[in-house]
Amino acid sequence: NPNRDNRNEADPVPTGVAFDDQGNAYVSLLAGFLPGGAKVLRVTPQGEVSDYATGLTTLTDITRGPDGNFYAVSFGQFTDQGPQPNSGAVLRINEGAGSEVLLQGLPFPTGIAFDADGNAYVVVNSVGAPGSGAVVRFDHLTEMAGEPLPTPAAQPGS
Repeated sequence: NPNRDNRNEADPVPTGVAFDDQGNAYVSLLAGFLPGGAKVLRVTPQGEVSDYATGLTTLTDITRGPDGNFYAVSFGQFTDQGPQPNSGAVLRINEGAGSEVLLQGLPFPTGIAFDADGNAYVVVNSVGAPGSGAVVRFDHLTEMAGEPLPTPAAQPGS
C-alpha cells in the first residue's frame, strides 16, 4: 500500500456474526487476502471490542454450532496469480491462535450452517462459473477432530 509505507496490509471487512449465551457477538473479518491477517472479534453487550481468535485467513462466515463452539469458513489462499482453487476450509474457532482445521480443499466456500445433529451445510463455488454453486452437507462435523491451523508464511513488509 503506497499510502502506508508500502506495507502489505488491508482493511478488514466484517463478513459474519454469531452470538454466545451471554450476548457477546463474535464477528468474522475478511482482511484482504493476507495469510493470517483475518481474525474474529468479540463485542460485549456493553460495546467493548477485543480480539477473540487471530492468525486466520479470508474469513467469509461464522456461526455457532449446536455443540456451542464457533465455526468459520475460510474462502481460500491467494497468491500473486489470484485465488487458488480448492484451498478453502472450515475451521473450529478457538480463542487466541489455537483454531483448528476441520475440512480443507473446498472450492471457494462462503457460508456455513448447522442442523441440531451437528451436520454442517457449506456453500461452495460461490464465485465459480454460473450454475456451479452448491450447498454441501458434511455429516457430524461438530464431532470431527481438527488439526492445528498452519502458521501462515511471513509476508513482505509484515
